[in-house]
Amino acid sequence: MREELFRMERVSCLENGAALLNNVNLHIFSGEIMGLLCINDVGLEALIGLMCVNTPLHFGRVYFFERLVNDYKHSGLDENPAAVIERRSRLVDSLTVSDNVFVLRGSFHEHIISRREMDRRFEAYADQLSAYERCVVEMLRAVNTGKRLIILRDLSSFLGDRELAEIQRLMARYAGRGVSFLYVCSHEKELSALCD
Repeated sequence: MREELFRMERVSCLENGAALLNNVNLHIFSGEIMGLLCINDVGLEALIGLMCVNTPLHFGRVYFFERLVNDYKHSGLDENPAAVIERRSRLVDSLTVSDNVFVLRGSFHEHIISRREMDRRFEAYADQLSAYERCVVEMLRAVNTGKRLIILRDLSSFLGDRELAEIQRLMARYAGRGVSFLYVCSHEKELSALCD
């Protein structure tokens, strides 16, 4: 039986009387690459925000690992084990890549990358990275910090085909280790080739 990672049941969110989310259900299992095809951005920020932080709901429930973390009665505003990778960087520009990945976490897993390779490649500062390199570093940091759900948003809008293929290979590798992905984009062909 597959392990449930994330579940959203009948979630509704209102802002200034307008419904951002209305009766939304979503179920993601460990190691799954799920696609979300967006016609427009209405409610997308609210959905992604609820996956990352337990903000107040108008109605419904949110679960991580089959444990209730948020509902319409109580929202603790605590963070969930989820990360977002998109055009806007979440790296600290004034720190090196190794500082962004390992120092901010406080631990290092020797099997992820050799020390010589880390010294050679990770001493660049985050603001010197290409968009592709930044995405790889953000994914590595998310996995290293224990995030089990990584939300990838509109990567094809700023990565080339070859770079996107490399990111997708990395996703498949981490999915094999139990990390789940929500791949958000507006192109059906992109999703059908990648998602479970």
